[in-house]
Amino acid sequence: ALTWNSPDNQTLSGDAYPATAEYGATLDALPEYTEENMVFLGWANSYGELLTTSTRITGAMTFTAQVVPLLPGSGTAESPYELDSPEDLVTLRKIVASGNTAYNSSSVFYKLTADIDLSSVCGEETGSWTPIGDYSRPFKANFDGGGKTISNLYISSTSDYQGLFGRVYGTYSGYAVIKDLALSGSVTGDESVGLLAGYAGYA
Repeated sequence: ALTWNSPDNQTLSGDAYPATAEYGATLDALPEYTEENMVFLGWANSYGELLTTSTRITGAMTFTAQVVPLLPGSGTAESPYELDSPEDLVTLRKIVASGNTAYNSSSVFYKLTADIDLSSVCGEETGSWTPIGDYSRPFKANFDGGGKTISNLYISSTSDYQGLFGRVYGTYSGYAVIKDLALSGSVTGDESVGLLAGYAGYA
């Protein structure tokens, strides 16, 4: 038996949400979920792990839709998605980690509209910043710093791909872009480490 819940734990039903699956099977396609002014990230199990088409069904399972608020703007060059807080950068990180390419490609634009102090979300006491983008799901879009400053970035890690952005990797036909940004902080890691980006290619 499979149960599909909205973000506020209301059970979803209908043809779009399969109620059963064979033990050990995988799902050929995953249901879509839409909510006004929200970005759908995927379905998480009770452990917070995102469901994929390669996830095997191992018994009765419940999945809950994961969403984040839609950022102001339209994501175009003329009207980029606007970021003005640490929480907005966390939202961007979650979008990139979800693999939602509608919000992470060379045709999508983000812009800082204010200076951002990251000390509320990372530091020696609160822990390390989790980079935007990793090896399997890099940042592929356009990030305009707008001449603003991001301060107090803190990462103390033994992992690869550490920085404000972990891995920035566009394509030959559509480079990823980060520009016009001042940044301060401290980053340590293993391989592919940098203050701005741990690794960048086609960027």
